[in-house]
Amino acid sequence: MKMTYSSVREPRWANREMTAIDCLVYFEHLKSEVPFTASEINGVRVI
Repeated sequence: MKMTYSSVREPRWANREMTAIDCLVYFEHLKSEVPFTASEINGVRVI
């Protein structure tokens, strides 16, 4: 499933290692803003 987002706000580190970021993301398919944790999976940035 392709997910399209239109905004990301309030980024902050999710862990002490600084390898993940918590933020609020507006996803078009949900038509709402939701909490989201962005991180790297197998060297690929996710967000």
